[in-house]
Amino acid sequence: TPITLDQGIFIWYKHNTPIGISVCFVDDVMWGGEEIFKLVIEKLKETFKIGSENQHVFDYIGVHITQNSDYSILLDQHSYTQSIEPIDINKDRKNDPHQPLTKEELTQLRAALGKLNWIAGMTRPEISFKVCQISTRVKNATISDILSINKLIKLVRNTKSFIKITTFNLRSVSITVFADASLNNLHDGGSLEGYLIFLQGATKSSTLVSWNSTRVKRIARSTLAAETLAMSDACDSALSIANLTKEIFMPFYPQTVKVFTDNRSLYETIHSTKPTLDKRLRLEISALREMYDNNEIDFNWIDNAKQLSDTLTKAGAPYQKLIDVLQSGILSASS
Repeated sequence: TPITLDQGIFIWYKHNTPIGISVCFVDDVMWGGEEIFKLVIEKLKETFKIGSENQHVFDYIGVHITQNSDYSILLDQHSYTQSIEPIDINKDRKNDPHQPLTKEELTQLRAALGKLNWIAGMTRPEISFKVCQISTRVKNATISDILSINKLIKLVRNTKSFIKITTFNLRSVSITVFADASLNNLHDGGSLEGYLIFLQGATKSSTLVSWNSTRVKRIARSTLAAETLAMSDACDSALSIANLTKEIFMPFYPQTVKVFTDNRSLYETIHSTKPTLDKRLRLEISALREMYDNNEIDFNWIDNAKQLSDTLTKAGAPYQKLIDVLQSGILSASS
């Protein structure tokens, strides 16, 4: 049966335990499950014509998928990144980086941003900040933006990166979230927010399942405001994923959603009953407090050095720790 939150995902159960799953995207179908689930797939093949079928190593909607002998799965876009070419600019143009772009150069910049945004949203979250930052300047883009995008293209072409999907004991799955924001760090005074959402097992095994780096939805007048709005969006997304996984894994669904912030003021505000001075923030704070009081979200404070989502909101933030988590499939939120 299809799950209620996403009609493209179908789950098969035996005695209320999931034994198989299939995911449909237009006319591409990916499936997996226990040995007995093959009987279900054979029945489907009798009804639907299958053009080609692959297993263990294949491409699905532009992502290269490799399943290892321990059933862990690697996701990468190495081939796709090699197809992204830097934008060619002559020397004279490079010498004056403040020149506005020609119509042709702007078209090339938009095309490059589209490709980079695709991989940022599929397998390379560490480049999300730079893609978002340059995207906000497109209307007034200059040669310096092309130089920046070429540098980013060189980075993704020269560094191979992947996301590892680890195996889990379904009886001990939890959700871990890192949420962050940076005040007024866009060229027009806007602020950036970012979050990372992990499924995590009892043995620190983890898989990144959702992430975002985008402009905060309204002008923030303080760091607390920016962090609050970012946290609100992160929690909404995390609860949506919690409900999705609850339906898929029932009765073994995530028991907790742990959210980590490095903003002490936000953490203390959520755990306080005092109204905030910023009246526009009171509704958002009240919503977060309600999530906490209802045991939907467990809010935690961490030191800035442990904030994995920094790389989604700040220029020059180190991203190697995030890469290590993505590629090892091991996350310790408190380490």
